[in-house]
Amino acid sequence: ERQRSRDDRSKERQRKNKDEDDDDIMEVVVVQRKDKEKEPEPEPEKEPEQEKSALELVEEGDLETYDKTKGVGKQFLRPVTGFFCRACKKLLPTETESINHIKSKIHWDACVQSSKTQKRGAGAVTGGEPAAKKTAK
Repeated sequence: ERQRSRDDRSKERQRKNKDEDDDDIMEVVVVQRKDKEKEPEPEPEKEPEQEKSALELVEEGDLETYDKTKGVGKQFLRPVTGFFCRACKKLLPTETESINHIKSKIHWDACVQSSKTQKRGAGAVTGGEPAAKKTAK
């Protein structure tokens, strides 16, 4: 009975918060006129050209002579988003892959190794849990 009452209060708070968050949203209704004579449709507006990014504006250099005002090797650059594991030196693009990674034996081994290295170098482990024997796979 108490649990149900807590759940009801929680749901009520969620609804209230949702209502408060929706205050700035307006509903827009588009109505098409049904005149006998249709107005000519305006020509679609030409979209303005998108501005080039700073990277696209960098002048391309060559590999014969270095020039600090020019760039080379743009083909080696890739925009990235995700999680980088410093222990394994691995980029994980999604949260799901990150979760799977931190549960993996390879990551566990890397963390144990990193912990041992930190103990030797600093005398104590900082910012993490002490290494322990693995008991489950």
